[in-house]
Amino acid sequence: MMFMEADKTEGRLIRAYGDWINEYAWDHFATLTFARRASQEGAEKSFNGWARQLERVAQQKVSAIATIEGLHWGHVHVHALVQGCERLDPRQLAEAWKHGMKTIERFDPELGAPYYVAKGVGRGDGELVIRGSPEKRSQVST
Repeated sequence: MMFMEADKTEGRLIRAYGDWINEYAWDHFATLTFARRASQEGAEKSFNGWARQLERVAQQKVSAIATIEGLHWGHVHVHALVQGCERLDPRQLAEAWKHGMKTIERFDPELGAPYYVAKGVGRGDGELVIRGSPEKRSQVST
């Protein structure tokens, strides 16, 4: 019975975080891995370095929300939503990540990426990282 209650709580947390993340106007969804073992601090430093590189390429501020996962089981990776790179092709974002494998695609609100980013925090095995000041969808001019 306790496991069922924990599963319900986990699901509610993922839904709540995902709903909150989904309020923002994202450009790309990224999964970033590390070829070598990484700590939370190392992963966060690498992620922020990647975002700074994107700012240089995009020539504007880049905001992001990410979850650093795998901290408890040793396969550290990052799931991130990025804002401020709307003019960049996913290949340009991929070229900027030098630490391991990467999968980057344009954000599609129908595919549930905010909930995927939220799952690590909701399950308790991820750390949330917010970079910059993401704008909500209603704040972004079309």
